[in-house]
Amino acid sequence: MKRIALLTLLAGLLTAAGTMAQTTSTTATMTPAVDTTVYRDYVGKYTMTGASFETVIITVENGKLVGEAVGAGKGELVADEKTPDTYIAPDYDVTITFPRETDKQVKKIKMAMQGQEFTGEKQL
Repeated sequence: MKRIALLTLLAGLLTAAGTMAQTTSTTATMTPAVDTTVYRDYVGKYTMTGASFETVIITVENGKLVGEAVGAGKGELVADEKTPDTYIAPDYDVTITFPRETDKQVKKIKMAMQGQEFTGEKQL
């Protein structure tokens, strides 16, 4: 009787482990690869106009793009797959766009939040 219970328990654990492995494998293949080299174009300090904070700092931390509105908060920026050079800060419900100049350089930032849009100039 104990042997049957043990075998049933082991079978359950193996099934659960197999399900977890399949889920992990499926999740990994569904996550789009992000070209982090493009982040270099965004990194820098931006002086904002019209916002309640004066400066936004864009950095790369552990391979992730991070935005910090100095004095207001900091969070990961997640790529908007539909629009190039556009990112979402899900923790703050903010959309950030890095418009490119004719020479493909990023010199500005646009932030849309709470129905308002703010712009900033990159400090070079």
